[in-house]
Amino acid sequence: MAVGRGFLWFVVLVNALLGLSLTGVALAMLLGPAAQRPWSTTTTVLVIAVGLVWAAGGLAYHRMFLHRPPQLGRSVTLTTVDGDPATVVPWQRERRVLALLISGVTAVGLIGLAIAWSASGNAGWWIPLVLGLLAGFAVPDGVIGVRWGARLVLTPEGVTVRGWDGEGHLAWADLAGVEVVPTTQEVVLRFTGRPDAPSWQARRRPRLLVARMPRRPYLDVPFRVIDVPADRLLDALLVWGRHPDLRAELATDAGRRRLVDPSVA
Repeated sequence: MAVGRGFLWFVVLVNALLGLSLTGVALAMLLGPAAQRPWSTTTTVLVIAVGLVWAAGGLAYHRMFLHRPPQLGRSVTLTTVDGDPATVVPWQRERRVLALLISGVTAVGLIGLAIAWSASGNAGWWIPLVLGLLAGFAVPDGVIGVRWGARLVLTPEGVTVRGWDGEGHLAWADLAGVEVVPTTQEVVLRFTGRPDAPSWQARRRPRLLVARMPRRPYLDVPFRVIDVPADRLLDALLVWGRHPDLRAELATDAGRRRLVDPSVA
């Protein structure tokens, strides 16, 4: 099942409060008598920075998982893909970039704290170092994923999904169904192919970390990363799936209008 909004709000509030509390404690130490500080001035400033980033991470989590921007279809375009016209729905990268930014800044802050502790002779310097390495572990690979250009490509011949980790393709004739599937992280639109679909293709994107690829023919599109309302996208896909003669409009502006214009039946 998809994670509930109540739990997501709990994560946002707890992380924001913990980050602000850490910032407040360190700031009070910085403003107090220097002789009573348990840390050096440099370490205290770094702790304040880590606390602020921690709190910002909680707010960023809200932006990534709870904020619901209007889906107006402005990003949907008719363009050329591999030499053929196609209707393209780009995946929105804002949440992904925000998560990478928070992770990267947190990693730098924690590693800087570890260096400061080590220089001052604090035996616990390895703790922020380990936390910093864990925070930044997936950032380089995540940057490659963002530059990969995730998108949904619809052509008269078939469907191609370039996700965060890889790319897959299915011809319309090999589609067994299109359905809404709640996963542990989010709700996705799933294109399921026939078990012996000859058109099924899948490949990993360039990466530093290993990612699991599907062993059976299916393609997933998270609803929260596309600029099209879920019901409109599903209705349009069902129309193209059931009426082969209408798929030609995916090579014209008619395909884009079916996705973004509520008046198109």
